Amino acid sequence: MQNLDAAISDYWVALSLAADDVDTQYQLGCSYYNRGLQNAEAGLYAKAIQDFTLALQFNAQSAEVYGARALSYYRNQDYDNAMLDCLNACRLNPFLAEVYLRKTSAARDEM
Repeated sequence: MQNLDAAISDYWVALSLAADDVDTQYQLGCSYYNRGLQNAEAGLYAKAIQDFTLALQFNAQSAEVYGARALSYYRNQDYDNAMLDCLNACRLNPFLAEVYLRKTSAARDEM
């Protein structure tokens, strides 16, 4: 857990060094995505969802981010938003098999 806390802290530092150029914007999106993954791994799903949402502001065409956020929504028992993110991920990349599994789980658990 200590390494996880250190990783999350490092992402905060990286995110505070923002600039306006395209490469930095891309890197910011990646940093938010990676911090979201760390938060999700720590079971901090609300924080992970916030990070994935910020990552999507920098790259709204990332099926992987939508898929990761879908899983956090699912684990947070927000099945409607999990389903929406699964649909977006599938639309952007129909070859992400794990997204289809999440979509099926969200639909099943919503009932």
